[in-house]
Amino acid sequence: MPNIIEKFVEINNGFTILISGPLNKKVKKLAKHVSKKFGFSYVNSLHFTGKKKMLFTEHDSLMDWDMLNREIGKKSKTGVVVSGYNLPKDKLTVTVDYHIHLSVSRTFYVSYRNSRLSDADSSNNLDKLFTDRFYQYSKTVDNMKINKFIKIDTLSSRDTYEKTFDLIVSYVDFKVYKK
Repeated sequence: MPNIIEKFVEINNGFTILISGPLNKKVKKLAKHVSKKFGFSYVNSLHFTGKKKMLFTEHDSLMDWDMLNREIGKKSKTGVVVSGYNLPKDKLTVTVDYHIHLSVSRTFYVSYRNSRLSDADSSNNLDKLFTDRFYQYSKTVDNMKINKFIKIDTLSSRDTYEKTFDLIVSYVDFKVYKK
């Protein structure tokens, strides 16, 4: 007997989950964990830029949106979780079923940034990367179709995962039993 997630994938002809936020390592870790738990494929949107580190303002121009959409489309039939810090609705041509955004306060972001930068880094491009990313991030949230925000400032990784899991299962439960 299939579980409720498998049932939803079957009746929905696939399932696409987006997990976004400004802290790419946390977003990626959560998305990988969710994809593994559900037995879904995982897609890191940043693999479609051709660059490991970039300024947030470069994201749209460097992203190969057609290739990303094709990859998501191929994997969505059996379930896919996509991670990224900017997944705008006007660039995604695939059907997105659920989008969770891990939001943070500016104070938390600065603290996180400072914990990642050494004294040598603060004078180079990495510091500019973090500063630019948060400023631009706050502007891009309006261009994403987000179902649920999770403020992660005070949540542990485990609490964030449990909340994410509960939100997805509740959404699926509603969709399956609504039909």
